[in-house]
Amino acid sequence: MNAAQELRKLYKQYDVELFKNKHRLIAFIKDLVEPKDAAMLTLAVSQNVAIYIIDNVSSEKDIKSILIIVNELISVYMWQEELAKTTVNYFVYAKFGTMAEIIDTTEHSMNMKLKNQVSIGTTTESSDNIIGVAENNNPNIIEMQDFLIVNKVLVKYLGSQADIILPSNISSIGDRAFYKCMDIQSISMPYKVKSIGSEAFLSCRNLTKVSLSHKLKSIGTRSFFNCTKLTEIIFPKGIKEILDEAFGDCRSLAYIDLPDSLNFIGNSAFECCSDLEKIIINSKLKSIGDRAFKSCSKLNALELSVRTIGNETFKDCLDLTTVHFLDGLSAIGYSILSGCEKIETIIVPPTLKYIKTRNQFTPQKFVQERINKNHMQIIVPGDTLWLYFV
Repeated sequence: MNAAQELRKLYKQYDVELFKNKHRLIAFIKDLVEPKDAAMLTLAVSQNVAIYIIDNVSSEKDIKSILIIVNELISVYMWQEELAKTTVNYFVYAKFGTMAEIIDTTEHSMNMKLKNQVSIGTTTESSDNIIGVAENNNPNIIEMQDFLIVNKVLVKYLGSQADIILPSNISSIGDRAFYKCMDIQSISMPYKVKSIGSEAFLSCRNLTKVSLSHKLKSIGTRSFFNCTKLTEIIFPKGIKEILDEAFGDCRSLAYIDLPDSLNFIGNSAFECCSDLEKIIINSKLKSIGDRAFKSCSKLNALELSVRTIGNETFKDCLDLTTVHFLDGLSAIGYSILSGCEKIETIIVPPTLKYIKTRNQFTPQKFVQERINKNHMQIIVPGDTLWLYFV
C-alpha cells in the first residue's frame, strides 16, 4: 500500500479529527508509511497542509484552492514545485479518494521554477532551493529528486547512490537526513554547511569516508553513531562542539585529530571506537563528557589539555599504559580510568583541584573532593591519589 492509500485508509477510519491533530497524524504516518515518503508527509503536516485541505478544499476538482497551498509550500517554505504538488495531492486523495489534476500553477510558482532551473553538475546563486546536484563526470549520477531541501536545510536523502557530493547551497544537514542509508560509502559536504543534526548518519554501516565542511561548527547527537566502517574523519579548524554519542560505536575509526577550536566533547562521543589507537587533543578544549572515550580498547597513550573531565571518561581502555594531563585541568569525575588494567603512570598537573569520589556513607552517590597540591606529580599504583583515578 503506497503513502496516498495509507492516508486514505487513515481518513476513512478516523475522519477529520485525526487530520486536524498534527501530533497524532505525524505519529501514524511515521508508523505506517515508508521512511522516504514519511519525511515529506510529516513535514507537510507540520506546515499545515492536512488542516488546509480539510478546511478549504471542497473536492479534487477545486484546483484553485489546491494551488494556494501548493504555492505556499513553494514560495514560503521553499519546496521544489513537483514535490509540493505530489505531496499536496496525497492529502487530496486521502480526503476524496481521487487525485487532483494539477496541470498548472500560478505565475509566481512558474517564475520560481524558471529561477531555480539548473543543469546537472552546475549551480548558480539563484538556485538556493534546488533538490540534488551531481557532477557530469561522476559515474553515480544523482537525480534532482534525491534530496529534500527546505530553507537550505537538507531534510532527507531519498536516493541510493554510494558516493555522494551534497548540493552546494545547503547550510545544514537535518536530523536523520541519511538515517540508516546502507548504500552510502562516502560523503563530501560543501563548505557552507555549519551544522549536522541529530542521528543524521546513524547506522550508515557502509560509510567509510566523510569530508566535513570547512565552516562546520557543530556535530549533533548520535550523528554518526554505529557507522561501523567509518575509517577516516578530518575535523575542520572551526569546529566548536561534538555532541553526545556523535561517533559512538564507530569501530573502524583509528585516528582523530581534534583542532584548537573545539570547546566541548559530549557524553559517550567516541565510546566503543574499538580500533581507535591515537587521539590528538589540542590546547583549548574546555570539557570532555562522561564516558566520552570509554571502551576504546586499542588506545595506548594519552596527552591532553582540558579543564574538566567527566565520569568514567576513559573506562575500559584496555591497552592504555600512560596518561599525561597537562596544565589547566581543574576537575575530574569519578573512575575516569577504571578498568585500564595496563596503566603504569599518570601525570597530574598542579592545577587539578577537584576529584569526584563515592560518598562513604552512600556509595551510590558521589561528592566533589578538594585536593591540595601545588606541583606536578607522577603517580603510580599504590599512591594515595591512584584510587581516585581507577
